[in-house]
Amino acid sequence: MGDLTAAGITLALARWLVWIGALLIVGSAGASALLRRADILRASPAQHTGDNVARLGAAGALLLTLGLAAVLVAQAVSWFGLADWLDADNLAILTTGTRWGQTWTIAAGAAVVALILTLAAVMRPARRGAMAIAAALLAALSVPLIGHGAGDGVLNWLLHATHLAGAGLWIGALAVLARATWLMWRDDSTSVETLTALLRRFSPLALSGAGLLIASGAILAVEHIAPLDALWTTPYGRTLLVKLTLVASVAAIGWRNWQRLVPAAAATGRTRPLRNSLKLELTVSLIGVLLVTAWLSGLPI
Repeated sequence: MGDLTAAGITLALARWLVWIGALLIVGSAGASALLRRADILRASPAQHTGDNVARLGAAGALLLTLGLAAVLVAQAVSWFGLADWLDADNLAILTTGTRWGQTWTIAAGAAVVALILTLAAVMRPARRGAMAIAAALLAALSVPLIGHGAGDGVLNWLLHATHLAGAGLWIGALAVLARATWLMWRDDSTSVETLTALLRRFSPLALSGAGLLIASGAILAVEHIAPLDALWTTPYGRTLLVKLTLVASVAAIGWRNWQRLVPAAAATGRTRPLRNSLKLELTVSLIGVLLVTAWLSGLPI
């Protein structure tokens, strides 16, 4: 469903929660791997950053689980109406008697397992890395099943999974790292060296994620947009153009942060311009890009 009705908008918002949760799970795994190689973060004031990252991964898994529950409710209401959506027979038909319901069930089961893994990662730091990676793989592979990733074969599914993983390693990891270290941004005199070192180490991870995102997205666009004029003559194509414009804006902001604002913060000790730019990058990504993505996933290709 991609229509401008209450049910269509509710379903898109529910999918938006799912995407945010999935990006936080993948981002937490990427951030955890990054922190294990960053010796500078083991000292004060960053010594608890790893614990914060693990908690954000668990929060993402909880949000993913709740988002998938909201997707089911919105889908049931759109099919059966407010009066009958809670009927046990109707829910059974939706979840077991339709292809959508079967793929939703797989995604929901994977979300519950990811939640268990991320909660265990919070409590078991020694095994945190492996559990975070396992949760990230579950999220990346299962979430596309509630959208266009459920159709057109295994290759299409894997491309959507790669697309989500790339977004998680780029934007998800940035969101996790920014939130995990946010208190450190309030004191330039003690934190700026640690923060800029962290962001320099983050750049290769972000570039890798962006590469996966762009490459898989380009292949999917070619697959989904045919003929070419469908890009501007169909709702799917026009929505995709909006998404591409927003992604390009995020990439431009990220490039400016990497090339100009991080070196400037390291040289001057002032983090406010970088902090404000990171807020903008995350706002455009998590609200703009993901809302458009949530709407796009409900439109016919």
